[in-house]
Amino acid sequence: MVPLIWRGASVWLKRGSLLATVCFWMLLLGSGGRGTLVALGVAGLTVALLMGRPGRRWLFVQLGAAGAGLLLFLAGQAQGWIASGGLLARNVLTDSGRLAMWRHAWELMEQHPWLGVGPMHFAYAPYGSGLAHPHSVLFQWLAEWGVPATLVLGALVVIGTLRWLGYARRRVRHAGTGFEGAMRVGLTASLVAGSAHALVSGVVVMPVSQLLLAVIIGRLLAEVPAYRVEQRPTWSRRGVALAAVVGLLAMAPALIRDLPALTERKEQYFEATGSLRLSPRFWQQGRFGYEASAFVASERKQ
Repeated sequence: MVPLIWRGASVWLKRGSLLATVCFWMLLLGSGGRGTLVALGVAGLTVALLMGRPGRRWLFVQLGAAGAGLLLFLAGQAQGWIASGGLLARNVLTDSGRLAMWRHAWELMEQHPWLGVGPMHFAYAPYGSGLAHPHSVLFQWLAEWGVPATLVLGALVVIGTLRWLGYARRRVRHAGTGFEGAMRVGLTASLVAGSAHALVSGVVVMPVSQLLLAVIIGRLLAEVPAYRVEQRPTWSRRGVALAAVVGLLAMAPALIRDLPALTERKEQYFEATGSLRLSPRFWQQGRFGYEASAFVASERKQ
């Protein structure tokens, strides 16, 4: 998105970014993710109200890309190369069981208000959820970490977000649609969208979302003067980067070795869950709480 509101970006960079954004909206409509849509709406309104002309430009570009993505999605369905369904065929008024999960998390918080039930223990079988998370970072903190830790962590998040919004607002109005202004608008939108999405979904549990959160927070800290350190790359830093690349390459043989077993794992997954619907929501490939649910069911029968 940043090249689309950066006046100095090349034409090819703008075209590539526009294509990627349109495809993103097409996939979003195909996934049926309401939380992502709401989060993007909150992010768009935030940057439009706080960031002046660059923020409004970000919102207008997103709206245009969303319209193009919708047309591409409908065309794909008409041609048969996109499966029917998605957000347009979904009942958006249902809570998808979230209210029940939030009530259960609240009950766990009432039973263990000081220290919670423990990290990742919302899915622990004896607590009766049978699910990996309550689809809300706030309720997950309350249930797993307790009230005091949630208040402290929540206060740090709110203070940090407000300080960034104030800093970015001043800098964007000064930088305009230059690279720094465009980058800060994009970072602000990412921060707000991720925060809003985490309140109604389980993105903080997903590995890809966790990685992106670390990247965004790292880039935010690099923008703040108190954390910015201007240093030229040294041989030690280059060595660390080289070691990281070598480590990633070392994982390749293991990944290649696992490829022939994908069919077998797919059959095992079908036997365990009775479903083969793995995409576009990739996390449905695993049922974190399946064994926990089976354990709870067996305990109740006894």
